[in-house]
Amino acid sequence: MQANATNLPVDATKVQANTTLLSVDTINVQANTTLLSVDAIKVQVDATKMQGKWANICPPK
Repeated sequence: MQANATNLPVDATKVQANTTLLSVDTINVQANTTLLSVDAIKVQVDATKMQGKWANICPPK
């Protein structure tokens, strides 16, 4: 039993390390989704600019 009791704190440390890594991963995922939404906004802005250019090139008759 003593050996098991000694092993437990090491396992607890590993669990803490894993949870820390998991939370870092969550932060990375959040950062990625933020970047994705920024990209989506850029695409929308570009699309709007293109529409504006086409409107100038082919004005409605």
